[in-house]
Amino acid sequence: MMELLVTVAVFTIVVTIVSDVYLTAVGSQRRSFGQQLVIENSGFTLEAMARAIRQSSVVSATETRLEINHPAKGTVVYTAGGGQVLENDAPLTSQDVTVSRLSFLTLGIPGGDNEQPRITVILEISSANQKAGEQSRLTVQTTVTPRQLQVE
Repeated sequence: MMELLVTVAVFTIVVTIVSDVYLTAVGSQRRSFGQQLVIENSGFTLEAMARAIRQSSVVSATETRLEINHPAKGTVVYTAGGGQVLENDAPLTSQDVTVSRLSFLTLGIPGGDNEQPRITVILEISSANQKAGEQSRLTVQTTVTPRQLQVE
């Protein structure tokens, strides 16, 4: 009888340890997947915006809205809404991420300080649809200068 009790106790300890290792691995995999989504979406979004800004002339800019005149797309407006970065009201980011901040810091915008325009884009993005402990958050920024010299 004593041998059976010891065997059950050892078996229970082994199963508990194996279960804990498995659950830890699953949690790590979810966190890694969330980080990958955030990094991919932030990189794609910033690169798409930077490419468009580089090829365009700035029409107007506020802290939360940027309007540019693109040679192929025409007027393009970047804003944030509904947890997404919007390009002319069409989502630029995936629904798997949530954008909590999109800011534009500008220098040299027409009618301003007679300097070449520079736009700094700040993006704060996090993974969506994940538990609080597994959520990934990232803040990134880039500064872009349109290629066309704008002197007024």
